[in-house]
Amino acid sequence: MKKDVLKRLREDLYGGSPKCYRKTVLMKSDIRQKLREALNIPTLPNKGGEDAELNKFDIQNLRNTRWQDIKLEDLEVSGLHEFYVKIPTPFTGNGTDGADEGMIGVLSIQLIGGVIYQPHLTLKKNVQDFGLGYKIYKKFISEFGHLYSGKGRRLNPKMNGIWDKLKVSGDYECLSNDMGDLCMVKDISDDPEAANIFRQFMR
Repeated sequence: MKKDVLKRLREDLYGGSPKCYRKTVLMKSDIRQKLREALNIPTLPNKGGEDAELNKFDIQNLRNTRWQDIKLEDLEVSGLHEFYVKIPTPFTGNGTDGADEGMIGVLSIQLIGGVIYQPHLTLKKNVQDFGLGYKIYKKFISEFGHLYSGKGRRLNPKMNGIWDKLKVSGDYECLSNDMGDLCMVKDISDDPEAANIFRQFMR
């Protein structure tokens, strides 16, 4: 659970000593980075541009992006399941590398039991708060069949809102328990064998 990870991080960072803990000052970014590594959360490639100020045209394009417009480009890294998240319309905050034009974030997929897809999403700072997280998850579910999210691994409280929105969208069959949420396309839920795997997992 997240609390256990944080406890271990504090012991690692401060040597487990309360006195040392009180006297040691570390930037929040250092702690966040170690927590991201402990939970296998992806980091953005250092391409620049994520702090660039967006103009009105950029903002309008981001808000008007449909989930169908989003592209998930496989990074093809051996042993990893990661995607560049891209939008089709260029904008000021893309950075200067033409090869990554339209890249707004990285989506990493953790395989649970070799079957269940659990996402970890990292977006550039200047494209956050435009409702893209919900659309990116819709894109992935529509292409790959399902997503699962363990509640104890959600570092950002806004993720709860994304999952609440997915569950009431009517587009998927969604299952929930105390540990997490899972949403799957209805084509999968109509497949007894596949649907049974997910229902057993969510018991």
